[in-house]
Amino acid sequence: MPVEEKFIKRDGSARELDLYNQAYSGLLNVIISIGKEGQDMFFVADTGLSDIWVVAQNSVYCDIENGTTPANHTANISENTFAFKNHALPCYLADVFEVDYSTSIVSNNTDFFTQFYDYTFVSGTWYQDTIEAGSIIIEKFNFGAARETNATIGSLSLGLEGNEITNEGDYAYTYENFPDKLKNSGMIKRVIYSIYAGKIDTEDGSLLFGAVEHSRYVGDTLYTLPLVNVNNASGDPAEFHVTLKNLVVSVNKTNTTITSDRYAALLNTSAIVTYLPKNLFSDFIKKIGLSESQKYYGMYITDCSSGISFSYDFGGFKIESLNDYLFEIDESEIPGAKCAVTTSSNDEKYLVLGSGFFFSAYVVFDLERLEVSIA
Repeated sequence: MPVEEKFIKRDGSARELDLYNQAYSGLLNVIISIGKEGQDMFFVADTGLSDIWVVAQNSVYCDIENGTTPANHTANISENTFAFKNHALPCYLADVFEVDYSTSIVSNNTDFFTQFYDYTFVSGTWYQDTIEAGSIIIEKFNFGAARETNATIGSLSLGLEGNEITNEGDYAYTYENFPDKLKNSGMIKRVIYSIYAGKIDTEDGSLLFGAVEHSRYVGDTLYTLPLVNVNNASGDPAEFHVTLKNLVVSVNKTNTTITSDRYAALLNTSAIVTYLPKNLFSDFIKKIGLSESQKYYGMYITDCSSGISFSYDFGGFKIESLNDYLFEIDESEIPGAKCAVTTSSNDEKYLVLGSGFFFSAYVVFDLERLEVSIA
């Protein structure tokens, strides 16, 4: 479908935030200010979650003064991510929110807790305060401040209301999260946003709310995919799962099909690795020629010259990787030039396409029509 018929072109009602893409983390970050005093912090632009949260000062998992993660807490960090053992992001790089410093903050006096598939967890309290990002200002916005977490950066969560942590249990309810608040306050016309990741280790990325920037992608077509429901067959989708129809891996420019079966794939900007279901991951490791003896703290190690990339076939169109799915390891850890394969397994029946995918695609999330468009 031609883009002009479907999407809102950028105009004065759109709101744009810069995306910062640090090579050391592989994450897409934005700068947000909280409170009347304006505490500026980096947040991960996170399509996998729906609740905004921040790491609070004096989090027990982060010793800011000494710049270390307490050793007795490292066992809680998953081996299936780059936040494993002593490779967690150093605490001196953490952006923390000083709750007591804000004169405009109000506690909701309720607990905030969530845990993710990579064993990262966040535990703290719900608060309300002013949030400012670029030209966006929202007063009395609900967010969690984590007093206990093994994360070192907060989350600008951009997901659907159905995935909010309040929407479970006997007293489940939803609230206006960040994307919905932008529309309901009149800052944008539709609950839609687009992500242009830019290049790794640059500041040329863009998170655009309320519109599509057509100059950011190649060609004149955005291909639209309906969201699929992997958790509750009778209700609306709560996360950004789409259908992937074919997955091909390329190693040194030699292509091998991983699967031609249909799988749901979660589009999650906060995942720094690509996750495959265990059966697909086992096939993937064999087809790229690796073995158990080549593992290092849960990650498979290979030569940095291996050149691993993916081709994602969504049926009717493909996205080809523009980057290698490798992460260079310091020679002080492993003698010689070695890289970790930034693909891992999960316990789910769906794939997780992380930040590596977004460096190769322009993605539009339509939270009203429950669909995603990709170019």
